[in-house]
Amino acid sequence: MATAVTPTWEAIGSLGAIAGVRTFLNYFLRQEVKELEAEKQRNKGEQVIFVRTNELNKSVSVK
Repeated sequence: MATAVTPTWEAIGSLGAIAGVRTFLNYFLRQEVKELEAEKQRNKGEQVIFVRTNELNKSVSVK
């Protein structure tokens, strides 16, 4: 409660860092969702299986 009433520069900096990390993660998560939605539209009617590898997550279309 004291931080809300009289914030220190350290608390403000921590809040800013948290906001920056959240914004960074949200941006890249949204990009990933857009890519998956576009791939889903391209593969409409096909069964798509996602395969996890050490390098990347890859999808394989099965007809």
